[in-house]
Parts: sequence; structure tokens; C-alpha cells
Amino acid sequence: MKGLYIYCNGCKTAYSNETKIKCNCKEYVYKAKIHVPGTKRDCRTKILDATNYNDAIKQRIAFEEQLIAANFIKKEKVVKVVQAKPVRLVDCMDAYMAFINDVDVPSHEIKDISSKRKSDMVRFFARLNTAIERNNISVSNMKFESLNSSIVGFLDSYLKDVLGYRNKTYNNVMTSLNTFYLYISRNFYPNCKSPFYGVKLRTKTNVISININEFLRLLPFVTPENSIRTLDDGNRKNLYRPWMKNAFLIALFAGGRNEEITKLKWNGIVLDEEDEMAYIEIPDFKTSRIKSRIRSDEDYKMKKIVITKEFSDLLFSMGYNENKGKDEFIIAPHETLSREGIKVLISQAFTHFLKISGNQTGKTLKHLRKTYSTAAAKMYGDQAHLITGHEGMDVMKKHYIDEDSILKDARKNFSVLGNLTTPKSDKIKDNDSTT
Repeated sequence: MKGLYIYCNGCKTAYSNETKIKCNCKEYVYKAKIHVPGTKRDCRTKILDATNYNDAIKQRIAFEEQLIAANFIKKEKVVKVVQAKPVRLVDCMDAYMAFINDVDVPSHEIKDISSKRKSDMVRFFARLNTAIERNNISVSNMKFESLNSSIVGFLDSYLKDVLGYRNKTYNNVMTSLNTFYLYISRNFYPNCKSPFYGVKLRTKTNVISININEFLRLLPFVTPENSIRTLDDGNRKNLYRPWMKNAFLIALFAGGRNEEITKLKWNGIVLDEEDEMAYIEIPDFKTSRIKSRIRSDEDYKMKKIVITKEFSDLLFSMGYNENKGKDEFIIAPHETLSREGIKVLISQAFTHFLKISGNQTGKTLKHLRKTYSTAAAKMYGDQAHLITGHEGMDVMKKHYIDEDSILKDARKNFSVLGNLTTPKSDKIKDNDSTT
């Protein structure tokens, strides 16, 4: 029923029905959520005391009727309710999860944090708890103030020595937990200093890209005959779609993230003064989420993807003249899968076809974005970020430019003299000397 869902007090997650429940917290309640007419996001919520679905429906209907009778006006609170100070570490974790899930916060303070980031945080808490338990400390009784440098050291060893986390994942865990600590200390323990400040984040030392020859070697393998992948559970999955090769080419020519290329639309193409394709406008989904800018579609920061000659040729071959100005997706416009499903399918298919084409394993679709960034850096140097859409060259050098590829290219193509003839060297005899 609309406006009725199951809420877990353990992990602070809402589920539309019992079949969608994924956690094992067993702390479930029914919760009603009624939209306030005439508003975009404002809602009224209530935890129901029903223990079965039929009673929950009745209480949800009664709640809506009460709201309608009161014209959806909230009763003013005479006394401001002060949130109780959480003492145990697990209680602080619950408080932080409630915070990032926007539980009982005013509509103008809603953060709209992505579901991936929320699930990541739950996993990071689990890693911290495991690291603590491995050292014979009871997490359930541990106080927040006991989270010190020694505990962070336990976590550091567990992530590196036991789980073998690489730089990026290790850094994500440590920075996320530091953010959690700062939130709790700022709101409840102002005199506590974060023990995560002593953590040395691991530097990403090796950026890997897809060699253009590897990419070209992949394309002939994108056929129905090569499309079946056997999953770990023994099931077989067909990864081929008629539009798949075009999706790979767009990923190469656009240099965008997977989410961006799957949401490119024909009406996003902007023409120049000569009526030729100049660039495609697309929301910068990642940056907008990180900075919590999203309240509506208009709140997304927009980025421009330049349409190069090779990209333009591809778009024409895909039917630009027939689709110009249409509010339709360029990739798989008639696919029944959701955009999220298409994104996952493209990623899985790229890894599959790359592997069977005999290319180096361990590379994925995200490495193709680095191919684009590396090519831009070769040609435009410190101006490359204006093409790729990154904040600056520091970000590109650290995360996106494959230096080995540039050095290899330089050995063949770089010349100080340009098109000039290389001067011959003088022959020097062994007995020659300067006077």
C-alpha cells in the first residue's frame, strides 16, 4: 500500500514489503509516510504499533484521516526535545546512520545521500567492529570515548593484513570513519580529538588504462556467439545486446562515467554557430551527490562532454539526423531494463568481452575513462582537465592519467626538434682531447 512500509530500527533502512528485506536485524516496525498536498517533498511520518499488515493498513488510513482533519499542520512543540547523548560505540553508530538517512530532520536539511554510500557506511562499521572483536574487546559494551589510536591500529592491521584492501578501499574506510567520529564528537563529545587524524592515507601509485589496441581487439568479440557468461552459481547470463558495441565506443569517445553515458540524450546535444555538434550536456551526478546539492533535477551541476570528430561520426551512424532534439536516451532507448540495470549490464559485458578477447585481466570499464583522460593529457597538457571535466590537473594526475602510457608514447612520437632533421654527431677518436 502506498505510504506504508517496513522500517528497520537496527540499520535504519526502509523496505517497501517483506520480500525486499535484506538485513538480519529483526528490529522491524510498520511506518506510515503521507505526502503533504501542495508540496514537493514534505511528508508526515508515524511509527505504527501494528504487528501485522492488515492492522498496519488500518492505522495508516486512520493517520492520514487525522492529518487531513488537521489540514496537515504539525502541532507546535512547547519543549524542545534534546537528543540523548549516546554512550556506547554502537549507539553512536546508530545515531550516525539516522543522521545520514535523514531521520526526523527538517525538509530543508535533507542530504539525499546515495544508497551506495549508506550501505558502504554499514559495511565500514562492520569492519571496525570485527577488528575490535578480533582483539578480544566486546563491541557491545565499548564506549565511544574508548575509540582511540590503539583501536584504529587494530583496524589498520585488519584492513591491510587480513582483508588485503588496496589503497582506494582502505582510504574510503578510514576517511568515512573519521567523518563519523567528527560528527559524533561535534554533537556530543566536543573535547574528543579524532584518533583517525594519525592515519596516513595510502597514495595511489599506479593508474591503469585500457590500451587502445586492447580496446580495438575487444570489438570483434562483441557478438551473440561470445555473449554467454557462466556465473558463480552455475547460471548462464547473456551479456550481448545489439547496442552494446556502440555503448563501448561512446564510453571511449565521451570519457564519461558509466552512469553518465547511459543517461546521455539526443536533446542534450548543443550545436555551435555553424550548426555542428559541439558538446553534450549531462548532469555531473557524482559531484552533485558528494556536495549534497540535489533537491530536484534542476539542482544538478551540469558538465559538458565535447563531441570530437570521431564521436560525431559515431552519433551520425547511430541516427543523429533522425533523432535530433528528441528526449530519448542515445544508448538503448527502448530497453526495458532501468538505467541502473543498463549501467550494470554494460560494465559486466565490457569485463567479459575484454577477458575473452585475450586482453589483460583485472581491467574494467572504469579504466576506459582513464584512457580518455590520458589521451587528453598527451595532447593538451595542463589544459586537459577542461576537456575531461575534472576539477584540476592534480586530480587527473593522481587518479586518471596513466603515466606509463604517456612515456611509451613519448618514446615513439615525442621530439624536441619536431619535423626538423636530426643533426649528425661528430665522431670522436679515443685519443681526442680538449686543449
